[in-house]
Amino acid sequence: MTKRSQKLLLTFLVIVLAIIGFGKLGLRALDSIDQGNEELIGTKDPFRADLSRMIARYNKGEVEVVDISAVTTFSWQWLYIFGPYTSPLEIDDTVGRSWRKKCYTYIRNSDVINLLVFTDGKTVVQCLDYPMIEGWFPEFREGISSQEALFKVEKDSLLIWVGNQ
Repeated sequence: MTKRSQKLLLTFLVIVLAIIGFGKLGLRALDSIDQGNEELIGTKDPFRADLSRMIARYNKGEVEVVDISAVTTFSWQWLYIFGPYTSPLEIDDTVGRSWRKKCYTYIRNSDVINLLVFTDGKTVVQCLDYPMIEGWFPEFREGISSQEALFKVEKDSLLIWVGNQ
């Protein structure tokens, strides 16, 4: 191989690697802005109201625990909970990208909501931006099974997972 052809090959490789590198940076920058399915902005979720009623019933002493599976009308196996300012990439790393088709969330820019993500197998089936003023969930990125999704309400509306007690 001549010096000229080596130089051309090296230049070509540098250009290709630069394009790939900048392309990935650009996609990651766009990806970090993505908050999910924009068609779902502003849609009301009856699950939120049912969960709030369950927490209110707990606070009145009508139930012993807040049983998340008792207020869901959809099939799910695992619950993941994300705290304020969680980026879409962090959610992707935990539950995969299927959440982006199922929900829209303000979690990335909000300090007043938790994002509850429900999966069935490896597919996200439901998401809920839940206001912390109605109930403050701690983060659970490891996931909680549907059978173990039981919480007690502590001071200042903090929900404590029964499995932690």
